[in-house]
Amino acid sequence: MGLRELNQRKKKRGLKWELYKTNSGRIPKELLSLFVDILRRVTPELLPSKPPISQLNDAETEVLRRTLNFIERFGLDPNASDETSNDTEITVSLKPPIFEKVKGKSYREIFEFKISNTANNPRFLACKREPNRLVFLHGFKKKTRQLSNEDKDVALKRLKDLKNREGG
Repeated sequence: MGLRELNQRKKKRGLKWELYKTNSGRIPKELLSLFVDILRRVTPELLPSKPPISQLNDAETEVLRRTLNFIERFGLDPNASDETSNDTEITVSLKPPIFEKVKGKSYREIFEFKISNTANNPRFLACKREPNRLVFLHGFKKKTRQLSNEDKDVALKRLKDLKNREGG
């Protein structure tokens, strides 16, 4: 396979990520506080004049940054690998059970992304939207072993809001 074909395959599989915004265009504070260091690098214009303090440490921010880069290139395929890189840490970070669908009929469109075995054990709930978008709906520090209904319901409410505003 040539470089041109490889680049075309990457473009087809990749997803653009974004953060959920309310109807007024604001990113919820709990979600923003997990992405604040990423946004400073990528899109500082999305940050409010007084951004919240980051809830992630440097190592967690780096895992999140690498994972977002991987998603942009390869989408949610846990078996994808970067043929042009020796960085297998990124590939491993997307394999189940670190990134999986949320259980429950009502939540079938929501994915949970985990950064495990860290100081904060952050969790992110996201949904895939067309065309080729991954929208992070909710984020929090893990406090219990199981994903709470409260956290799942926050993500579900935001997904419904997003669908209503986007027409489906």
